[in-house]
Amino acid sequence: MIEYGQTVLCPEVATNEPVLRAERLPSLLKWAGGKEQELKHILPLLPSFDAYYEPFVGGGAVFFSIQSQRKFINDKSPDLFNLYLMTAQQNVDFFRSLDTLLLGWQSVSNIVDRCATELLNTYTAYSMDKSSLEEMQSRLYEFVLQHSAEFNAMFEAFFAKDTGNFIREIQRNLLSKTRRMKELEHKKWKLPEHDIIANIECALKSAFYMHLRYLYNRISAYSIPVSLAAAIFFFVRENAYASMFRYNSKGGFNVPYGGISYNRKDLARKVAYLQSPQVELHFKNTVIENMDFAAFLQKHPPRAEDFVFLDPPYDSEFSTYSQNEFARRDQERLASYLLKQCKA
Repeated sequence: MIEYGQTVLCPEVATNEPVLRAERLPSLLKWAGGKEQELKHILPLLPSFDAYYEPFVGGGAVFFSIQSQRKFINDKSPDLFNLYLMTAQQNVDFFRSLDTLLLGWQSVSNIVDRCATELLNTYTAYSMDKSSLEEMQSRLYEFVLQHSAEFNAMFEAFFAKDTGNFIREIQRNLLSKTRRMKELEHKKWKLPEHDIIANIECALKSAFYMHLRYLYNRISAYSIPVSLAAAIFFFVRENAYASMFRYNSKGGFNVPYGGISYNRKDLARKVAYLQSPQVELHFKNTVIENMDFAAFLQKHPPRAEDFVFLDPPYDSEFSTYSQNEFARRDQERLASYLLKQCKA
């Protein structure tokens, strides 16, 4: 498994050595249709080239494996474009926002560690029918009220608008999770104490994630700056269940939190990777665009000595995974360009 910050040697192919990085970089984030697993088949087939083009860069597995003095990448997803742009620019506000989110995320764990006995006693009394659902709900809400200053502070330094939504998410998630735990215990077996605490932490982390998802779906409505929006997108994508893309009928991103296994996910290491000299250097001399592939290739026409790597979205019901449809007519447009206009 490739870890962030760890470099991986590319296949040794003598004819291709000039176009491949000596040490391949991991993608910045997991992306639908990513080609990490196929690199062992793709990289040995790359020809020698001058400039590198990728009109549908997505997670950029191939892009992060090649070396070229001139690179042109494009994706129709504005969120992905902003993430690449902020990283390429090493934008101070972007990384400051990520650091604030990381601090808030860790603060949730600190509260759970500090208050584990209190939370465990509150749930155990309810689980053993020594207190009613209403009594447990009252105690949980009192717990949230007692720590409201800490909870609010997690977002006040990031984006202060509507922090009350975060508090409501905490209350809702705590109540839902504790009720669900009792139902499961009655159907199966008693949970060990560490599992109870992990589930409670999951409820709080889910609330943190849900509030960020709430902000993500209101980036335009709240006029959230690009640097903060990119940080929100990165954090939501990293903590969404199975890194899924899914939107409701109104266009709102609605993938739930990843679950208990995400509670102590080491995002700090990944953020450090985004700031690494290797990543910063790789983006040097890279043009990053956010447009239709045809407009991109017309704006930056590849030459005969250049190479264009094509991995368009699938022509299927999943082609709208990031709200960017790529239908049969788009496949035909791409084929027409390759046959009639492309010089590479």
